[in-house]
Amino acid sequence: MFVREAVRERDNYARHRGLDPSGVDAVAVVRRRGASWRDAYVLTTVSEYFGLSREAER
Repeated sequence: MFVREAVRERDNYARHRGLDPSGVDAVAVVRRRGASWRDAYVLTTVSEYFGLSREAER
């Protein structure tokens, strides 16, 4: 859910600025309850992290 929204926001950001979405990172920073923001998690998918296309799944 977090990562899906991050990807959607990345696409909007890139589209409005005339950028290629593949050149913009999409991550979600999720703060752990009771922990400092420095101990938050940074989430993405393996395909986003490595720049894999949907065709690579097949």
